[in-house]
Amino acid sequence: MNKRRLSKKKIGEIIFVISLLLIPIIHFCVFNLYVNVSAIALTFKTYKANINRYVWNSGDIFLNYREMFRRFAESDSGLALSCRNSLIFTLLNDLVLLPLSVILSYFLHKKIPGRLFFRVIFQLPSIISVVVLVMVFRFMFDSTIGIVNPLLKAMNLGKIIPPYGWLSTEKSAWFLMILYCIWVGFGGNVLLVSGAMARVPNDLVESAKMDGIGFWQELIYIDIPLIGGTISTMLLLSVQVFFSYFLPVQLLTNGGPNGATQTLAMYSVKFIKGGGSDLTMAATLGMIITLIGTPLIIGFRRLFDKLFPSYEF
Repeated sequence: MNKRRLSKKKIGEIIFVISLLLIPIIHFCVFNLYVNVSAIALTFKTYKANINRYVWNSGDIFLNYREMFRRFAESDSGLALSCRNSLIFTLLNDLVLLPLSVILSYFLHKKIPGRLFFRVIFQLPSIISVVVLVMVFRFMFDSTIGIVNPLLKAMNLGKIIPPYGWLSTEKSAWFLMILYCIWVGFGGNVLLVSGAMARVPNDLVESAKMDGIGFWQELIYIDIPLIGGTISTMLLLSVQVFFSYFLPVQLLTNGGPNGATQTLAMYSVKFIKGGGSDLTMAATLGMIITLIGTPLIIGFRRLFDKLFPSYEF
């Protein structure tokens, strides 16, 4: 009797566990496995409008890949320009925003006057929605209701205002994008770096000060090495900007003017919006990005770990 009850109990536990696992398993099979396998298969197919179906490439199985590399070589296709723009945003984050964020976080860490006020100001963009931030930023430079143009005119700098608006020329549009990235990029970086610096042992800093270490030497030889793990992670996360930076550009400039600020992610989305044969090219571009991006991410990970090793403290 006890054995029968025990077996029924175990059967009930097994059914309970299976029911809990069934939903995530179905979710993985449908939204991960099936979608990815279908996308890979789509790179070897061509859309036939007369039958409204995707058929396998019979003559050249790698036709879509050859077409994508051909578009990359053509200057008027926009693919090479999109890659260049994505690289600029990535380098801006790695070489400008991150170093400035470390320096700014160091000043805040040293308890300068008004540090709480500045901490809130710099971290505010990381709390507010990206859509709201872009709208506010764009309204600031609007020709009719914006506050920037009147301020520039008041300072006798009206000559630098573009006659047809800040988004009318490539240079002014790029200026807005760079300025927006700098304005928004500090928030999350300062939050992470400040948290890492707060964990630096005070005993180690006090001991170094007794040995005569200076203000900037403390940053270079103590703080940066001890927060190396955080810096390495932030550098690695910024690499994905090259592949996925989309929403701020879409909302602010829509890739214009004339595709001057279009990124690689925007180039991919345009294929998806096109439908039909464009979907095969979108899948092909995504597959190429995966084949190139995966070893790059692994390589950068190892490089960043060597440059900024992580220490336990």
